[in-house]
Amino acid sequence: MVSHSVLKSVLLDKEWAIKHHYRCFSGDSKPFPLSAEVVYRPDVVWKTRHGTLHVVEIPNTENHRAVVGEFFQACGIDMARHFTAMVSEDREWLEPYLKQAWNQLWELTKGDEDPANCQMCRPRLVAVPNRLGSNKKLIQKYLEHVWLRKIG
Repeated sequence: MVSHSVLKSVLLDKEWAIKHHYRCFSGDSKPFPLSAEVVYRPDVVWKTRHGTLHVVEIPNTENHRAVVGEFFQACGIDMARHFTAMVSEDREWLEPYLKQAWNQLWELTKGDEDPANCQMCRPRLVAVPNRLGSNKKLIQKYLEHVWLRKIG
């Protein structure tokens, strides 16, 4: 199984991110204050040279409500345009909830009237195969194929 800590360390590999023209950081090191009471600390953030943010959550122990909440918190970050949840192998437990959250966001922002009203793109869900274990190079190669090609 690909653990939370292994996947997070892979995504926080600064050299790998730079190779793909991004900078990366953890929300633990650079939290996002959303209000006086709420601070959002995403697992990983990839930033383009233009300032666009790709927020990544790794919900190995969280339930669907927590992940949907994190999606809506990510929507509150200036310049956040992409949200990806990376889960181990099975994605069916989360997929319908992220789809519903996106539909609600689209409706709340009146995306039908003007797509520019909804700055956040549809959330992505990436299932990382357990067979990759803790092999950093294999995980990176896999993510280059199923994630990076689609966000770039």
